[in-house]
Amino acid sequence: MLISHRHRFIFFHVAKTGGKSITHALLPYAHLAVRFENPLSRWVLRRVVEANREALARSGTGRESSDAAVRAVSKGIDRAAWLERRLNPRVHGSAFYAMGLKYQLREASSAFLESYDRTADYPDARSLSLVHSHAGPGYCRHHMPREVFDNYFKFAFVREPFDWFESWYYFLNKIWGSGMSDQKMSRAEPIAFELLALREATLDEFIETICTQPSVLTIINSSQGDPVLGSLCDGEGNLLVDFVGKQERLEEDFAVVCDRVGISVELPRLNVGAAREKRPVREDLRRKVKETFPEVYAALDYA
Repeated sequence: MLISHRHRFIFFHVAKTGGKSITHALLPYAHLAVRFENPLSRWVLRRVVEANREALARSGTGRESSDAAVRAVSKGIDRAAWLERRLNPRVHGSAFYAMGLKYQLREASSAFLESYDRTADYPDARSLSLVHSHAGPGYCRHHMPREVFDNYFKFAFVREPFDWFESWYYFLNKIWGSGMSDQKMSRAEPIAFELLALREATLDEFIETICTQPSVLTIINSSQGDPVLGSLCDGEGNLLVDFVGKQERLEEDFAVVCDRVGISVELPRLNVGAAREKRPVREDLRRKVKETFPEVYAALDYA
């Protein structure tokens, strides 16, 4: 999730819908929604950032000092996150905040510095400490100031449910086939670990399981609310966002978002699945997905 007070928008990142590309494009205009809560953790992070600020500002110029600064700050983030977990074990957002900081640091140090500065001064960051990177609006409206949630432009991107399930299948199989130990998988890829029982499933079997066992979708979505929609909707099926873009027309719908919030930025193509020979899918199974989740197709305006 990204939030911008300058442009008054909140982006809710639904996994496997092109969200990484959108996040990368919007990073210079937004900041991370949470921060470390413990003063010692914040002091550790601030100390390493200030010590390397000048070098970070030069990152990308090919200077060795900039690369060293990125590595130094990355280690500082890890130390601060470790302290936060030890000192504030109930604040679950710290791990996601650390991942977000490191992501920004890798992608663009200037964006990292801007985001870091804005978040440090954000007075409501404390109320968002339990928000994770894929949190939806149904969850966030209980953890952020109501005037922000009600008045900012809220948007998310979705994907046709059958294609979304298929994308998850190939993503999970990539993890399962990576040779990662179960212990490491439980920490690094908890969704793949919880669904290990489906490791040998074919695509047809995977989708059949999704249609008959909603608990699988609850694990995939890792969010409160409807198993497929997550928390994009309230309990009565009403959308909680102002705009829902489609992954199938990502560039066109992202242009609508940019026009709405008053920015102009090119959308990069990131995290695009490698070309693969798709297995033939039975049309009766495709129909089964639509018949199993008619309210999802209706809510997201898919025929």
